[in-house]
Amino acid sequence: MVMDDDLQTHPSQCLKLIEAMGGGYDVVFACYPEHKEAWWRRLGSLFTVWSMRVLTQRPKGIAASSFFVMRKYIAEEIIRYRGPYVYIQGLIFRSTWNIGNVEVRHFERESGRSGYTFKTLLRLWSTVLGFSLLPLRLCSAIGMLMGGGGIVGAIFLVVQRLLNEDMQLGWSSLMVAVLICSGAIMVFMGLIGEYLGRLFMTINNAPQYVKKTLIDERVHEGAGE
Repeated sequence: MVMDDDLQTHPSQCLKLIEAMGGGYDVVFACYPEHKEAWWRRLGSLFTVWSMRVLTQRPKGIAASSFFVMRKYIAEEIIRYRGPYVYIQGLIFRSTWNIGNVEVRHFERESGRSGYTFKTLLRLWSTVLGFSLLPLRLCSAIGMLMGGGGIVGAIFLVVQRLLNEDMQLGWSSLMVAVLICSGAIMVFMGLIGEYLGRLFMTINNAPQYVKKTLIDERVHEGAGE
């Protein structure tokens, strides 16, 4: 089980997560119907949750948090990671999608204040880039759109020029050339990024599959009974 040490995730709620594991899940995350945080932190959390769901292809309808319980083989898969930038939820979602949620109460902070500043939260969010190739592929897609727009613009200018010989070519033709060249550059950058991303994922030991052990299966069957 993983939880924060500020008692906003309270030990009294642990049994709810453990009982939910009886539903056959590999991981159960706590979700909160009401947060005891400032509005700007909640807004930032919503953006983080959305962006991380898109980047890591997290299953829809699953709310992740820092309060969760998992099976032994998931913990062992997380421990196998040797990279310097650790993103626990990314390691979980690359290991299993058999994940559940259970509502728990979010308590007030007992003492002190959060140690997370905007800078540390931004650095924490950036660790997700080590678990996704989507930004690189997005670069290629944008480049294709720009190049395609430039080609369409070039065809339009050629047709206009044929229909009107007095048409002045200047700013519009320059923008078409810029679009085509910029698009081609971004496409090739995306292709290079795809190679580098796949190499990084290989070094990152991203598993093609995760095997449950016999012990995990027996524990799972006992929880179902």
